[in-house]
Amino acid sequence: MKREFEIIKDEQEVDSAQESGEASKEQQTGQEISQQERPATLSFEEVVSPDHLKMISESSGGFRFKPDASLQPGRTGYTDLRSRTIYYNPMMLAGNPELGIKPWTKTDIKGFTYHEAGHHTPEVVSLQDKLIADLKQIEIPEAYKGSASAEERFVKAIWSNLDNTLADVWLESFMGRRPYYPVSKAITEFQKGKGEPESYKGISMPEQLLQVLLRSRYFGMEGLEEKVSPEVFESYQQITKSGAMKAMMEKGAFENYFAAPAQKERCIDKKMQAYKEVFLPEYLKLLEKELEERKKQKQQQKSSSAKASEGQAGEEGEEQEGQPQSSPSEGAPLTKEEEEELKQEILEELEKLGKEKESQAPSEEEKNQINQTMQKIRKALEKEQAKREGKTSEGDEEGKEGEEKGEVDHSKEKKGEEAIKDLGKEFERRQKEKARKGTGEALGVSPEVVKKWEGIKERYKNEISSLATSLAEVFLDDRRKKMEYLRREGYTVPGLEYEEISAQISGETDPQTRMTVTRNPEFLETELEFIMDTSGSMSGNKIEKSVDLLVVVTEALKKVRELLCAENLLNPEEEQPLKLGVTKFSDHPERVTKLAEPIGDKKEVQIIDKVLQIGGGTEETGAITQVYEELRLGKKNVIKIIVMLTDGQGNQAGVAPIIQQIEKDKEVVFLVVGSGDGKDDASAIVQTYVEPLGEKEGNVHGFAAESPEQALPAVLEFLKREVNKRKQSI
Repeated sequence: MKREFEIIKDEQEVDSAQESGEASKEQQTGQEISQQERPATLSFEEVVSPDHLKMISESSGGFRFKPDASLQPGRTGYTDLRSRTIYYNPMMLAGNPELGIKPWTKTDIKGFTYHEAGHHTPEVVSLQDKLIADLKQIEIPEAYKGSASAEERFVKAIWSNLDNTLADVWLESFMGRRPYYPVSKAITEFQKGKGEPESYKGISMPEQLLQVLLRSRYFGMEGLEEKVSPEVFESYQQITKSGAMKAMMEKGAFENYFAAPAQKERCIDKKMQAYKEVFLPEYLKLLEKELEERKKQKQQQKSSSAKASEGQAGEEGEEQEGQPQSSPSEGAPLTKEEEEELKQEILEELEKLGKEKESQAPSEEEKNQINQTMQKIRKALEKEQAKREGKTSEGDEEGKEGEEKGEVDHSKEKKGEEAIKDLGKEFERRQKEKARKGTGEALGVSPEVVKKWEGIKERYKNEISSLATSLAEVFLDDRRKKMEYLRREGYTVPGLEYEEISAQISGETDPQTRMTVTRNPEFLETELEFIMDTSGSMSGNKIEKSVDLLVVVTEALKKVRELLCAENLLNPEEEQPLKLGVTKFSDHPERVTKLAEPIGDKKEVQIIDKVLQIGGGTEETGAITQVYEELRLGKKNVIKIIVMLTDGQGNQAGVAPIIQQIEKDKEVVFLVVGSGDGKDDASAIVQTYVEPLGEKEGNVHGFAAESPEQALPAVLEFLKREVNKRKQSI
């Protein structure tokens, strides 16, 4: 795949003496001196060993380096996946002062070759194979639907742009895995050396997103909002908050010497899940917005041109009074041909950009797989197009023959295809109702509770995934075996053999060039308690959003447990490192579920069922005391968190002693979320709990939610931050 250095042209001021013919000899002499001072051009072989690249990339063959003088200035090079030849731009290597191109340094050469070698790694090839296979599942947005050939171009554009960009993100992460720290450093410096543009707004919104995904890993998010379109920034935030970017860069299973093949396969599958659920939808959304924006611009241009013509005509004749005038903001409608022209314009841009991202020469296997996939897509698109145009296919002809023989479908006779769709929807609805009824009976709740549970999981799947990813990162890392490097005992670190031999020759018997396996003697656990206000005033949206939060957190903990089990880091029958308890209160506290009860579907739906039963006053002191006393104090490896949701100001005199005790013990993190009718009301609720505190920044926190919708994102971010913070302190 191809990546470009940014060419920087220095502005040169030329005075009148330099412009005159008298200065020509001085200029020539200066150029000769400059050429003599220029350092000798480096060669690839003296900087990077092909065998070293083979080892890092885990490819089956070695590498060769060849120049390609046909590459344009600014283009770095590409890799041939068949011959394992890395082609480079000789102009970039040697530099060109006239174009402002500096010669490549050793770091530039290393960063470039490490990146290109990454395309050959089995792990990157595996992801790309899955991305190719998924092309036929892409649902083309309505705005881009048209002829089969145009829709095929659209699908190819997704592959060459989005899919190859994500492959780049993954390969640079993989190549920089432990213990190859110098590789990670070289790639980072190589990418930073390209520089970052002052603004991305000059390119299309989909391409803005891809460039931000590539560049933000090295330049961060500072000032990013001003550099991109608002729609792009919104998509980027969704990608990062959902945990999709982390999933795409996750390489833990490939850094673990003891990881089973199934664990590595699951790591790739998680990347595909992030692609399907987050990256692809956001990219398609921006493609639609880009088309809408160009349509508006085109309409404005047409409108302006029309008004200019009208104005010219008005100067020549008399202006009629009372004639309706169109608003300057209104645009003239576009013809079908003009809309199609805009679609083709976007597709052509994508194809051009895609060629720069694709490998110059894909492997035969990759070629065949792409061709086979595109053939299937082409057939499906042609069939769909025939349906839209009212044409018949072979299957339709067979249907007609059946009708002639008397085999008539009565649903078609009435309403045709719409009748079939309605019947299908009705059948699906009944099947879901039947399934919910069975699930409800098995779990001891009503079908309505099951329906609510399913709806919350579907609605907040990105939030669940994001929280699970963040927590799993902590608990997986805590339980995995680790390789500690630069030790005096153990095995020699790959790549440091020369340093070890040199040290031993010089008399150092145990140089710090080795690595050893370590594991935590006591694993991390968490006890998370929710205290829910179920008084009458919590009815409606407040209690609904509280239940949403409980489901999101419970589902995330279940996913973390599944990941631990998948890597054989947890025996679910003997260990419960992730514990969840719920207590509700109104006139008195009621334990909904205890910490000791395992997290499962039954526990989750019963929490929903009981928390939704509201009514009574607000007496929170007993609930806080009861929950605090159940937590295991004195256990240093247990992260203990209490989250309380309420809309009542409460009894400050009653809660002050227990809140002060929590603050004094410093073992439990306490968060109260005050859900009020506006900012002042919410702040007053929070003050009930934080006012008696002695420290402003301790282990007791408050969040004033002006609306119930603010509570969920605030609590999720709080949990992510506190679990990571407490893990570091432990």
